Amino acid sequence: MYRTVSAFNEKFAHKEIIRRNHIFLVENLDARNTSLLDELIQTGVLTPDEKDSISSQATSNAQNQALLALLKRKTKDNFDKFLDALERAGQTFIRNELQPHRD
Repeated sequence: MYRTVSAFNEKFAHKEIIRRNHIFLVENLDARNTSLLDELIQTGVLTPDEKDSISSQATSNAQNQALLALLKRKTKDNFDKFLDALERAGQTFIRNELQPHRD
């Protein structure tokens, strides 16, 4: 039984990381002016339609909110790819802020 609970917690830990860091992420992600969204398409985290949906938002904060909403519905593996994409897109400080919260 404990393995099931641990597996469940591990599977959804990324959603908790996003929730706990929501304000920081909304204020600091730069989806508009970096290659972040393209990196996420290349690694299969986002589809081109999802990128278009994010990019169509009027403000950077709205784009970041849309990206976070999508990431919450993605898998842990996709979240790990998101962390790697942050580094490749020059947003290592965000990855570093989230990394201490990882188990």
